Amino acid sequence: MKKLSIISRSLSKIQHKRYELYVLSRIVHLLNDPGIKFNFQQCARRDEKSGKFALIDLYLPQFNIAIEVDEAYHKGQLTADEIRQREIEANIDIKPEDVFRIDCSKGIVEVNKEIDACVNKIMAAKESAMANNQYKEWDGLSGYDHYRSTMKFSIEDDTELSSPTEICNCFGILTAAQKGGNVWLNPRDNKKYLIWWPNENCEDTTGYAAGKWYNKIYDNNTKIDETRIDGGRIQHSFGSIARCKPGQKSHYDGVLTNPRPRIVFYRKQNALNEKIYRFVGVFELVQDEIYRGGNTCIWKRNEELSKKFVLSALATINENEALESLKEELQNCLNKLDEIKHKTDIWRTRFNQGNFDTSSIECEINNLKSPNQKRNGLLTKLENLKTYIDAYKTAMQKISDDMDEDYCDNSLDSRNKILSQIDAIFEDWCKRQTNIALLKPHILTLYKIRAEKDKYNKYIKSEIIPEWIKLKTLQNSN
Repeated sequence: MKKLSIISRSLSKIQHKRYELYVLSRIVHLLNDPGIKFNFQQCARRDEKSGKFALIDLYLPQFNIAIEVDEAYHKGQLTADEIRQREIEANIDIKPEDVFRIDCSKGIVEVNKEIDACVNKIMAAKESAMANNQYKEWDGLSGYDHYRSTMKFSIEDDTELSSPTEICNCFGILTAAQKGGNVWLNPRDNKKYLIWWPNENCEDTTGYAAGKWYNKIYDNNTKIDETRIDGGRIQHSFGSIARCKPGQKSHYDGVLTNPRPRIVFYRKQNALNEKIYRFVGVFELVQDEIYRGGNTCIWKRNEELSKKFVLSALATINENEALESLKEELQNCLNKLDEIKHKTDIWRTRFNQGNFDTSSIECEINNLKSPNQKRNGLLTKLENLKTYIDAYKTAMQKISDDMDEDYCDNSLDSRNKILSQIDAIFEDWCKRQTNIALLKPHILTLYKIRAEKDKYNKYIKSEIIPEWIKLKTLQNSN
């Protein structure tokens, strides 16, 4: 179900691009291989210096194959497309022969032939990878799901994590700290570790870098220099050492006093313009190589722990328990939506009937302006709605005063603008009835289908319950 959900959602995002949808969905169906990972609309860096990027229509990371769908208008911009393709090839290290362009200006027979050739190339690439023991089947799992299923971290595993929060989730921690690390007590050895996600930093040609920290991984990912710079020239472990400032010294004194091992997930921005975090090992402080009067700590990888760092089990809840707690949470939330819908329906009805009284809107605005409420998007939307209605009322009054009695200007655009604003307020208001971010995207859908019990229950089980189980498990672990 996980893979089906990922692929179907990805295809739905290009449903307005009819040629692209035809070509890419046909490739997926002809391959008929759930072990192949499809990245639709993959972001790829074009120019290292300018930061420009492009979207590859379909990218297969297991084989480094890119597929572009060319519609008729591409014929008029061949030079621009060629430049774009060369830039992408250079920055993601992809071979020109592994970029397939499907020309949709041709008839369906020719297009299908090109698709067949592309599919055959992908199948051949898979066979070659398998023969060389380089093929790894896509499991359809997120980084969290993958690591919780294997119950270990290993430097031989190339699975990527998407954020510090997802990293911490793997350890049973619900949210990540704001800074670059999170202390974690390992119940297996009752020892404290620091979960650390340092950035990959790069100095310019003169040796200067911005920010407060410079973290350099080297010696085949076995050593890390942790350097406090506060902007300025980098002082490498192999270079001259500057005196540290008082604020810097407190950090290094703290490291010396309590040199916790660090479970390190190094953050990089890859060639596809994504920020990724990858486990690079468990590192320990090299006591005799710390610069006590300087500003660099040196960490060395513990090879034994890094090959297999075993995670502790989490107390999970079963699906029935999760369903009960989820339905209770949803019921409390959905009950509030009836009141909101009643209010916005009254506004819509009164407006359609020509009753321009905005006192109830003003009341809601004043409630949100109370000292206990922070300013938010809903308040802005309500204020805009009042402004739109007042302007519409003024315009209609002017028309009534200046024109003949029979003249009637419905001002369709203005009316649609106001009614659309009421709909936007309803949606925003509804999502604010829960503080659980996981539920916000689903609230309106569930509200619309709440009377259709089978459809309602099916939606919950397929779209929400897996993430809800994860959330409750993490909450129980904290």
